[in-house]
Amino acid sequence: MAPDEFHLFPFLPAELRLQIWRLALSPRVVVLTQSFTSPTPPPTLLSVCHESRQESLRSLILLPQINTYFHPGTDILYYPRPVSPLGYSTPSPPADICLELITKVAVDYVSSEIRREWEVYNKYSFLKSFPNLEEGYLVINAQESSSSSSSGDGDRGNRAIELIDPRGDKEEIMGIMERVRESFCYELPAPSPVEEDGEGEKVEREEAEEEEKEKWVDGRIEYNGLELVPKAMVWGGCAGGVVGVCG
Repeated sequence: MAPDEFHLFPFLPAELRLQIWRLALSPRVVVLTQSFTSPTPPPTLLSVCHESRQESLRSLILLPQINTYFHPGTDILYYPRPVSPLGYSTPSPPADICLELITKVAVDYVSSEIRREWEVYNKYSFLKSFPNLEEGYLVINAQESSSSSSSGDGDRGNRAIELIDPRGDKEEIMGIMERVRESFCYELPAPSPVEEDGEGEKVEREEAEEEEKEKWVDGRIEYNGLELVPKAMVWGGCAGGVVGVCG
C-alpha cells in the first residue's frame, strides 16, 4: 500500500517545492453574495506554511470590496440568485472588485416562471460588465441530494463546486439554451437603423447581423460576442445543470 505521507518534502530542491505549491493551488468557485461579500474560505495553501503562502500570493489577488483572495487565471466568481423574494436586485457588480482582472464568472439562470419584473433576465449585462471575460457560466439547476442538503444551506460557501460535461438529454439541453438565447434578447439594445442605400445591400447587412448573433456549432450558441457552452455542475457532491458562456 502506498504511503499517504511524504516526510522528505522539505529536502526537495527549492524550485521543485515551489512548482509543487503552484500546481497544488487548485481552481475554486468564489461565491459573491448580494451584499458583495463572500462566504468562500481562502485557499488552503495560505495557511499550510510560510513557503506555500508566499508562493500562493504570487498568483492570488485580494478583491478589495469582497475581502477575499482570488486567482484570476483559474478561479470562477459565482453570483448566485438570492433566496429572498427580491431575487436579483443589483444589475451590475461594484467597480472596485477589480472587474478587469476577473476572467471567469458564473450566475444563476432565472426562468420566466419565477423571474421578477425588476430582475435582469439572465444577467447578460452583468457578464458583459467584466471587460476581460473569457469564461462565464449560467447555472441552470443547483438541486442537492438529501445526504448533503441535510446539513442546511448555511455552509454552501464552504463546499467545493465543479463544472463537468452534462449527461442529460441533448434535446432538453438545447431547449434550455434556446430559452437562454431568447432571454438575452431583452437585455440587448435596439439595433441601429440601416441606411437606405440599396435594398440588396440592406438585406445582406440584416442577414450578416443575424448570422453574427446566433451560430449553432456542436450544441453551442455564439450570441452577440458570447459563446454559450453547456455544462453540468457538481456542488457538494450533488449534481445540477449549468450552461457556460465564453466570450
